[in-house]
Amino acid sequence: MRLALAERADDPVVGRFITVDGTRLHYIDRGAGTPVVLLHGNGSTIGDFVASGITACARGGHRVIAFDRPGFGYSERPRGIAWTPVVQADLIAGALERMGIEQAVVGLDRENVLFLGLLRNRGVGG
Repeated sequence: MRLALAERADDPVVGRFITVDGTRLHYIDRGAGTPVVLLHGNGSTIGDFVASGITACARGGHRVIAFDRPGFGYSERPRGIAWTPVVQADLIAGALERMGIEQAVVGLDRENVLFLGLLRNRGVGG
């Protein structure tokens, strides 16, 4: 199956692919050391992490891994699945397990960080 973005010469694939539970995920994996997993919010892709320069922290003793969430960038989003946050988290956890990663620091983009900040200010989540 060809993905629409993969056919655009001005938006080339920057990473690799891993299939988990029948879903093909696009990801980048750079550097070595403590794993740092970057997760984007709605309307963005791992390309935004690359363009921002944040993936350059791989040079500082970190292994930086960023995924295109299902339906974003080059990752597939099979029909017939309710893509809840829990389902997506399980999919990413499955990918990390297949990559041999047991623990990682998780980084979220601005959209997710603002949402977590809002919840925290309302007394939810730590």
